[in-house]
Amino acid sequence: MTKESGYRNFLIHDIILPLSVYVFGILIFIIFLIVNIDAWKIIGIINNGRYDLSSLEGKFPYVIVNILAFIVMMVACYFIVRKCNKQKEFHSNGAGYLNWPFLILTVVGRFLGYESIDTVNVPIWLQFKIYKSPWWQTKGLDRVNIECDTDEIICNFKRVKHSDGIVNVILVDTYDVKVPVSILKKHDTLMVKRKTVNQGNRTFNKTFVGKSITEINRLYKLQYNSMNLFCSTNPFHTKEIVKGTFRMDGREHHMAVTVFQSVGEKHIYSEAHQVIK
Repeated sequence: MTKESGYRNFLIHDIILPLSVYVFGILIFIIFLIVNIDAWKIIGIINNGRYDLSSLEGKFPYVIVNILAFIVMMVACYFIVRKCNKQKEFHSNGAGYLNWPFLILTVVGRFLGYESIDTVNVPIWLQFKIYKSPWWQTKGLDRVNIECDTDEIICNFKRVKHSDGIVNVILVDTYDVKVPVSILKKHDTLMVKRKTVNQGNRTFNKTFVGKSITEINRLYKLQYNSMNLFCSTNPFHTKEIVKGTFRMDGREHHMAVTVFQSVGEKHIYSEAHQVIK
């Protein structure tokens, strides 16, 4: 399946089909208006003479009642969609490359009743925001039995002559990370790297995750006010590192975090996304 067809399937199955429930609800409401069915008559049928609603009918005119009826219809549609999608994953099986603004992703996903999202084929910066967010779960990622390995981990820290309060953090996992030389020359740089880096490696290395968490947390005790993050981590590693570092409270001090995304055929990490302000 191509990226284009995968993304098309995602739009059809994960978005358009659930939205059709709302469209169906709107069509029903429009039909009611066309045939001039008075909402008060429907309320009267439901009430079946148990209560005297004549006083209420005078206080709530026809237009207001119809607006309330529309709201009730949409709420009912929401609970129907939510019930259908509660156990499903948004962007299931990583269908197509999903590179949406986080706010739009969350509003659309939650509106359509999804609680969990698949982060395969999602850019690193967006994965960070998803893993940090209380709005999203990643149930599919939690259920996968990923193979473990014990690659040797290399860790080094390089200082520049004139530190400016910004530190680079490079996490080399599934492939080599190409950072612009201009950024490396300006700031102190921490690198954590698996000695054997295989293209597209999806194995789990507990030592790599632990070392990354320890070294990043150590930076919070130093006098940096901002961090540039360059990662080629697979989704399993990324989630554990975010949980172990950037979701923690009670820091020594606040640090802004910018995640860089690789762009172009040479995969240079030059596209900046601030994930913590």
